Amino acid sequence: MKKGFLDISFSWVFALMIGAIILFGAIYGVNKLTGIKNTENSAEIGTELVNLLAPLETGLETAKTITISLPVNSRLNHGCFLSGTFGKEKISIEEKVKNKWTSTEVEISFENLYLFFPDEFETKKIYAFSKSFELPFKIANVIFLVDAEKKYCFVSAPRDIKNELQNTGIDVFEFEACSKNSNRICFEQNPECNVTVDLSSKKVTRDGETSSFEGDALMYGAIFSDKENYECEVQRVLKRAHELSLIYEIKSYTLLKRGCDSPLKTEFGKIRNLLDSYGDSRDLERIAELAEEMNSINKNAECNLW
Repeated sequence: MKKGFLDISFSWVFALMIGAIILFGAIYGVNKLTGIKNTENSAEIGTELVNLLAPLETGLETAKTITISLPVNSRLNHGCFLSGTFGKEKISIEEKVKNKWTSTEVEISFENLYLFFPDEFETKKIYAFSKSFELPFKIANVIFLVDAEKKYCFVSAPRDIKNELQNTGIDVFEFEACSKNSNRICFEQNPECNVTVDLSSKKVTRDGETSSFEGDALMYGAIFSDKENYECEVQRVLKRAHELSLIYEIKSYTLLKRGCDSPLKTEFGKIRNLLDSYGDSRDLERIAELAEEMNSINKNAECNLW
């Protein structure tokens, strides 16, 4: 009797062990496949996001806007790197599934987009609009990402800036009458503001940190981005300006062969020297002054380079 009882018990134990192994293998396999699927989703969404943003960089329209809806609440992780001729931008996306963030190591990298958005960017819907940056010739369309689930209230903004922002059609932009919990961007000193813009000194203060800007495009960049990403993106844009100055200088020699001299050859060398010695956004003023001088010379020249 006891021997039979033991045989039955060991049979059940053996069966349970095999069942547990199979069940563990099935759970492991499902989790592994889920991880692979999440990685694929992150890569697909990242690639699609870049593809949607690409027309903003190449288009001729200024302040053009697109709306991007993500399948689930997502985090956009932003990486900006300065190595290489043009630097590089990297984006990785985390998705919130069943109240848990899926973290993958998939990064989408590109050299030809200049994105301004904060390091902590979590949303399900994005507004993106672009604006041309010139110094003195067109350098690039820079792109700003706006969280469509938040409100941005612009207080005492000049009429031209207010009109431009209204023309984007972005419905989370408010003016003067700020809703509760809105992000307040003030063009005057106000302790209740999240961001302060000083147009006279061309500075934007956000989260206690101040950045300098030249032109409305970089002003928006400083408003919608944190300081670290702003400074890096500006430097990437200026690296592109450096390479474009070489192209325009070559073009000036081409015009000379056609009997049309360009008086800008010396200025190209000067602006590249300034770009080579660039440290941070405080150096933008000197570059902008020379760019304005170059633009004036170009307009009055016999043959225009841009």
